[in-house]
Amino acid sequence: MFDRYGLLPFQAENLFKVMETKFLARASYVSKIEAGEDGIYFTIDPRAKISGDIIKVLFSLFRTRVRLVSEYTFFLAISSLEKGDVRDVDALFSEIINCLKAVEGCV
Repeated sequence: MFDRYGLLPFQAENLFKVMETKFLARASYVSKIEAGEDGIYFTIDPRAKISGDIIKVLFSLFRTRVRLVSEYTFFLAISSLEKGDVRDVDALFSEIINCLKAVEGCV
């Protein structure tokens, strides 16, 4: 992305990704996104009206990488990320955004 001074620093680009993630999380009724050791935990607001299709959608998109933790929480394994590997930030945000878009269609 460019502005009048040239390329945006990667920190600014990451800020835009965080803002997009927060916007999608709110639209999807996801109240919490937490990093785990090998993946990400998503918690859906208990007040959300969840469609039964959410399980089918998540398992069809992410197959064996998704696991239900509780009634409102699920875990998405992200095996490709190495601890502290900044180069994969784009891949991480892409996974989170894809997951939020899938959830958004079911709540």
